Amino acid sequence: MASAYDAATGGAQLGQCAVSVPARTSSTATTPTTCTMGGLATDQYVYVDVTAENTVGISVPSERASLTIVPGRPGLPSEVTTRLTKNGLVVTWSAPPVSEGFAITEYRAYAYLDLGGSVVGQCTSATTTCTITDPDARTATAVAVAAHNALGWGDPAILTPLSTSD
Repeated sequence: MASAYDAATGGAQLGQCAVSVPARTSSTATTPTTCTMGGLATDQYVYVDVTAENTVGISVPSERASLTIVPGRPGLPSEVTTRLTKNGLVVTWSAPPVSEGFAITEYRAYAYLDLGGSVVGQCTSATTTCTITDPDARTATAVAVAAHNALGWGDPAILTPLSTSD
């Protein structure tokens, strides 16, 4: 079990994560293990310790390690909406609540004939709106919007079914 503590507040617990490993036949065998803990903020300074548990009980925590949460890719855009106009399919959204410490440099919206199916149009924008002008976008049944920062593309927010009233 790994536990994270906020260094700024004197050690309030922020979260935990657990990893299960198979039983070992040798007491010297090691297997690298990792776990992911959500809810930590970019540039937050934390302490982490690790305990092990077996049939005998729970170990004494490891020596605390200090670390700073490293920025990552953007989170999901939210509040995605669409509107069909004479110029095309207008897609709007709100910026991700978390950009993981790097400015968002670009958004991309894709229109799909069916979710997971063929892309029938796309648009790119530096703001939170763009218009997919491809005529086939009028037949779209789903839209995906993703944000990009210096570390790459975040996961897309998906909207289906579309609201296409003018």
